[in-house]
Amino acid sequence: MNIVICVIIIAITGILLMKRYQPQPILIGMGILMMYIAYEGSWINAILDESQSTGVLVFDAMDIVRITTSENVVSLGLMIMTCAGYAKYMEHIGAGTRLAHTFIKPLYRLNRPYIVLALMFLLNMGLSICVPNPLSLALLMMVTIYPVLLRLGVSPVGAAAVIATGHLMDVGPGAVSTLLIAKTLNIPVPNYFVGYQLRLYFLVAVVTAVAHFLWQRYRDCLDGPMDIGDCESIPEAPIGPKIYMIFPLLPLCFILGFSQYGLPGVKMNVTLAMMLAFGLALLAELIRHRNLRTVLKVQPYSLKEWVISFPML
Repeated sequence: MNIVICVIIIAITGILLMKRYQPQPILIGMGILMMYIAYEGSWINAILDESQSTGVLVFDAMDIVRITTSENVVSLGLMIMTCAGYAKYMEHIGAGTRLAHTFIKPLYRLNRPYIVLALMFLLNMGLSICVPNPLSLALLMMVTIYPVLLRLGVSPVGAAAVIATGHLMDVGPGAVSTLLIAKTLNIPVPNYFVGYQLRLYFLVAVVTAVAHFLWQRYRDCLDGPMDIGDCESIPEAPIGPKIYMIFPLLPLCFILGFSQYGLPGVKMNVTLAMMLAFGLALLAELIRHRNLRTVLKVQPYSLKEWVISFPML
């Protein structure tokens, strides 16, 4: 019976969200409703522990929102903000663009537009693990793979579809959903990422790449040639030195390297991995520019992204 009630509430929630109701109050309200039903159905003994209870059932249901929100802000806040700040910094110094250009370069030799399109989608999904910010990744792909696909003969709509679906799954050690789910399940982030996410991630990536290949080729043949306009109107993103391609990968290397999949004797967490990678990137920028004032001016880019990401909590 409890499963049936959960399915009904989830269905109602989905319908309300699809009708574009504000998601936050809908999710909070439905969560409180499920707690009431669970308590009245004797599936739980109490909404809050006796030590935390206010003594009134209605107040307990409201207070659990405060308790849960406070814990999430304290434990997840810094992780989310450092991930967002690091992604923005990678965009600023051109590290993400350099990484994309390095992987795209071998694909220039292929003269099969829709095979390249499918491979570009796989590259886009792969980079989503290293670039957890969907907007940053989309902008990066717009200035790298979009012009390439247009010149190969892919329609602008098809090229845009590949870019828009790059963040099809919110996965990776720096993804907000990964951090929240790993904390909720009390599983280390590397274990959850490698043991659960990657298996489904590879399957979804391959199936979607094949679907893109078939569907975009069919639509382009059906719609005929389209005016692609002038590719030069696409703004260029900064491209860092070749060595900078390692910086978007560093947090992932730290998180997986210092875990049970690498050196288990060293304790590593997401925030520490981001800060270590950020420090190495700053050092590289100092060596590159040889001007401390110039290097330190980039700090507001990361700090601004930290502030922007705060409402996600």
